[in-house]
Amino acid sequence: MKTIDITLLEKEFWYHVSAQEELPLAEKKKNLPLQDNLNQLCEKISENIDIKKLLEIEIYKNPELIKQLRTLVSISDKRFYLDLSYKFSRKYIDKGNQETLCGCVPESLTKHSTSFFISLIKKKNEKSEIVTSYIVEYLCQKGLEKILDFYAKLSLSDREIIMESLILPKEIQQQDAKLRGHGPEKRLAELVKKLNCSFYPPDKDINPMGKHDPNIAYDNMKICSRDSATTFSTDLIILDKNNSPMVGVVGLVHSSDPGQFGVDKANTVKLIRGNMDYFNENNKENRNIELWGLVDGVGYSENKKGTINAMLPYFHNFIQIKSLWKAAIGLHSLGYCSVKGIMFNKYFYTNNKILEYMKNYIPADIKIYDFDHEKYQQGYRAGEASLFI
Repeated sequence: MKTIDITLLEKEFWYHVSAQEELPLAEKKKNLPLQDNLNQLCEKISENIDIKKLLEIEIYKNPELIKQLRTLVSISDKRFYLDLSYKFSRKYIDKGNQETLCGCVPESLTKHSTSFFISLIKKKNEKSEIVTSYIVEYLCQKGLEKILDFYAKLSLSDREIIMESLILPKEIQQQDAKLRGHGPEKRLAELVKKLNCSFYPPDKDINPMGKHDPNIAYDNMKICSRDSATTFSTDLIILDKNNSPMVGVVGLVHSSDPGQFGVDKANTVKLIRGNMDYFNENNKENRNIELWGLVDGVGYSENKKGTINAMLPYFHNFIQIKSLWKAAIGLHSLGYCSVKGIMFNKYFYTNNKILEYMKNYIPADIKIYDFDHEKYQQGYRAGEASLFI
């Protein structure tokens, strides 16, 4: 592997990096089950209804509701199960044989998880109704009746704002991160399809979250079933004219700290590149395969040295949402598509040194057009450049 100036790669990465809201979604956001459950409950609340009785009926039917209802009264999961563990160990259902609701005794308090209390209701035995009633009483003591009465009177859009900002911010953020992690894969697959190149999975451009990640065998660089010892995972495989892997794309988009996962992935990238180089030098098929990184996100700033800086030199090509055009240039250079020209967005590439550096990726047979707003709109937008195919 030839020596690469990591400083230049770093500058390129951070110049093109996308903030979380700039990363595209893989698909339209859907309501979490928690949101739908609460909305359905609210539809049953009217002025004359006994909210406490309604809660007993609904929780008995769907004990998982407890998880959402505790968030409405701002009770953490830990606070919830510790309070119930204490209360249930002191609530006797049969004082004669000293049986408590949770089966524990007060003198040896046992901690039970929220799932444990939900399971008591799911058993649907003689104890289940008592457990339900006791949990409802606990939640109502925390103000659930008043909050639900208020929440039910809000419009759906107002409920959504409160849900996303105050009640389920962590869950919403996790959903958002997942969708934005797969969104760039969808954009890349759309571009590859536009270039008339084949890829696997074949529906990645319309269903980016549909299938398990495809795997490639280290020994023959063919698509195969997963084996942690002999294969590596990719997010998209670009195929040559014989339907063999030509490019393995590893998607690593992180809008928040990737933590140890990011460090481990950097090591995996090095391992994959080493195996690819060995295959390219020794296979008898006269076939080459490249490792591309679809890498983006400000989360890498948490540990640049251990994550993104450690990966970049090992990719044959790395692509970001704002430099998506590099995928087209890479496939053109490999001889699998034809790009006639490219026009860079002058409003993004305001740093002339960066622009001149990026122009180094463009081979001599691709024309670089001076920026013209009307012509720019006529090309195929691929990040912060327009392609003429």
